[in-house]
Amino acid sequence: MEQPKKENPPLEITFYAVEIAKLIREIGKEGVIKKLQEMVKETVEKFDVR
Repeated sequence: MEQPKKENPPLEITFYAVEIAKLIREIGKEGVIKKLQEMVKETVEKFDVR
């Protein structure tokens, strides 16, 4: 049995990292932070954690 190479992350992780990097380049760091905050807020509202 061959051991998988440890230095290579799973393909999905790499894919998401690349997509996130593209987003950051497109809308800038502040835009990404704002977007993440919106997503968190929506999620919190959806599940109403209070």
